[in-house]
Amino acid sequence: MIDKLLAPPPELDYGIRVDKYHQIGEEYSRHCRELAGLAPDGRVLDVGCGFAPLAAGLTSYLSPEGSYVGIDAVPNGVEWASRTISPHYPNFRFAWIDAYNQTYRPNGRLDPRSYRFPFEDDEFDLVYMRSVFTHMLPDDVENYLSEVRRVMKPGGRSLITYFLLNSESTRLMGGEGSFINFPHDYGVYSKHYPGPEGSIAYREGHVRELYRQVGLTIVGPIHFGYWCGRESGRSSQDIIIATKQEKG
Repeated sequence: MIDKLLAPPPELDYGIRVDKYHQIGEEYSRHCRELAGLAPDGRVLDVGCGFAPLAAGLTSYLSPEGSYVGIDAVPNGVEWASRTISPHYPNFRFAWIDAYNQTYRPNGRLDPRSYRFPFEDDEFDLVYMRSVFTHMLPDDVENYLSEVRRVMKPGGRSLITYFLLNSESTRLMGGEGSFINFPHDYGVYSKHYPGPEGSIAYREGHVRELYRQVGLTIVGPIHFGYWCGRESGRSSQDIIIATKQEKG
């Protein structure tokens, strides 16, 4: 069960109702366990942790031998989580990274096209990114995905969400059941003009090729979401699970 005391106060304007915060935490904790095989003693990196709903969802699952690190370019979520979660769960920690993003951190100093995650090689059993690449441009995504692979342990997993365009989602998108559309073509597809990083979709084939190029192997089928109007889906966004091959 998620710790119900862990939820940001409304005055922080974090954009998610408390009940939704708990729902997201419980849902994505379950995905980490069921889809990515996270064990209680696993080491988790949450890139773009925000106000850390995943951390709240994992507090009752990770053992003292396990650990969680959340990083984000927006400081108020990291500051709140450090004050609220870490004192009760010392194996959960948070760090602010001053990475540029046109929408969320326009004054950021660090270039996402070359930014190196502040961790050693082969450090984490699971690297998790919820709704991060949905706000990043292609060169940024390529670098971050390479960094995901670098910090994953051999045999580790990544769980990353996307808006993926394929024949089905393109057909459904913009219909009555869809809650988002991507009418602007910048080479990638965006909901917003100007400023594509508000919401970005990628062609499924492009993403598959990018995984191949950086050395990540997609595990099983993609878990397509219901964002485009599918009648069912594992989650709102599309989920890709990938692994880094064992050494040798």
